[in-house]
Amino acid sequence: MRSPTRDTSQSEILTNAEVFKTSRYTSPAMRHERFVAEYLIDLNKTAAYKRAGYRARGHSAEVNASRLSLRPQVRALIRHRQRESLIRAGWIDA
Repeated sequence: MRSPTRDTSQSEILTNAEVFKTSRYTSPAMRHERFVAEYLIDLNKTAAYKRAGYRARGHSAEVNASRLSLRPQVRALIRHRQRESLIRAGWIDA
């Protein structure tokens, strides 16, 4: 007997950001990577902080995004990703 197929409505489909936010098992390194990826979209730290799945009330997103971007691991990752992007675009040589 064949199992019935499930009809997935739009309200049941989660975006990647929503899945990332709801996951209990995200490590800080994964969130840092997500923050950097989101930051490189528009260079807005506060928006990237929120899109990366961090929670914030009031001005805490601005403060925490700034603190996060000052961490050595995050700064190095931002520089690395920006350099990769410039190489891909042909602006600098590898």
